[in-house]
Amino acid sequence: MEKIIQGNLNENHSTKRGWFLGNFIEDGSPFKTDAFELQWRKLKAGEEKPALGTQKVGKTIGILVYGKFEFIFPKENKKIILKNEGDYCFYDAGVTHTWKILEDCLLISIRWPSIPGDQV
Repeated sequence: MEKIIQGNLNENHSTKRGWFLGNFIEDGSPFKTDAFELQWRKLKAGEEKPALGTQKVGKTIGILVYGKFEFIFPKENKKIILKNEGDYCFYDAGVTHTWKILEDCLLISIRWPSIPGDQV
């Protein structure tokens, strides 16, 4: 395994929707871990999460770098808009969510632990 790796997350053409560290990474990669998942994701205004999602075990925090991002929690009848650099939203396991992009944005998401098939 390599001890030093350089790259650029904007050039990550992953089929994993920007997730670059977690249980779903290929065996042998230094980015494979069950401890947590990391996502670097640029999104365009108007994009939406196509279906509701719920983590059975994992907890998630989304941190806004720039733009405007809306989390929607239908069961709680709650919407949270991230609009300032550093704004974040945490949601626990069992919280059903979706999202909408209000302005082009960059969001860093962290989910822990990293469990295969945890989202329903």
